Amino acid sequence: MHRRRTKSRSTESLRAAREFLLEAVHLDDDFAPAHASLAQLHLVARAYLGIGVEETRDLAEASLRRALAYDPNNVEALVVSAALTADAGNYDEALQLFDRAIELQPSHAIAYLWRGEVLHTLGYLQVARESVETAVRLDPFAGSTNTVMAKAQSFFPDDERMLTAAKQAEAFDARLAPKFLALHYFRNGDTQGFARELHRYHEVLGIPPEATDLLLRAARNELEGDPLSNQLDRYAIRRNNYFALELAMLGQHSAALAALLRWPSHEGTFIDDMWLPEFKKVRALPGFHELIRRMGLDDYWRTHALPDVCNNRAPEPICNLLLVDAGT
Repeated sequence: MHRRRTKSRSTESLRAAREFLLEAVHLDDDFAPAHASLAQLHLVARAYLGIGVEETRDLAEASLRRALAYDPNNVEALVVSAALTADAGNYDEALQLFDRAIELQPSHAIAYLWRGEVLHTLGYLQVARESVETAVRLDPFAGSTNTVMAKAQSFFPDDERMLTAAKQAEAFDARLAPKFLALHYFRNGDTQGFARELHRYHEVLGIPPEATDLLLRAARNELEGDPLSNQLDRYAIRRNNYFALELAMLGQHSAALAALLRWPSHEGTFIDDMWLPEFKKVRALPGFHELIRRMGLDDYWRTHALPDVCNNRAPEPICNLLLVDAGT
């Protein structure tokens, strides 16, 4: 019986890969694929190697310049260029670069996957899911593709599809799979499952277990003494943008919005949580428009289309503001 090969990222594997790639470009500096692979590695290293976001971006850009100088049509380099361009808020150009990469290599799963991530940020949840589904078909045994598939499903009411994708990601040792497992248990009222997976998820993020326990006690209405806001501040939870989703789950909508507003524009790993159903009341707050202005989303929507939450049967209050701004 043959065991299917799965692909998962880890600190150890990425460090080893970086050493091999650095040796490759040392031996052959004009080898574009090695520079392109190094650029992609640096782009994802922020989540695994303890390197700061700005440093990893600078390293990725340096490798990317070399790759494109030697081969302007290197697909992997174009995909990295698209991701960096999206990080800078140039969504039109980023999507064009993804499309160019896909035209050159229609089987490039990461191009579809990262394209889906950008579409998530823009609020185009349906077309984002379609792009991610293509990535999964092309690369079904990667933890990353299945994790993003879980995220793509999390915006929709069919929770079982999210759970299936999250379990698949978990089977491939995907580090963020517990986030979506926790979300599933929360939505279904399984407090034990939610607590277990939230602890696992926060452990990945390096969040102290005491802070996680505080959130869980708040979710069970078991807090006593100081107001919740004071206890959250004791662990700097309200000032930590990683907690935006948990704050929204607890009904701390203003605090969730404040956490989102603290998010740096060049780090989009969690910012698209704002389109989850748990953020519906957050999106209704007047300050939410400041967030989308800061990200440049309203400018993009004016020349393209409003996000999916504005095109369903019950459009949200934020959509009225967007329509007024658009002059329609």
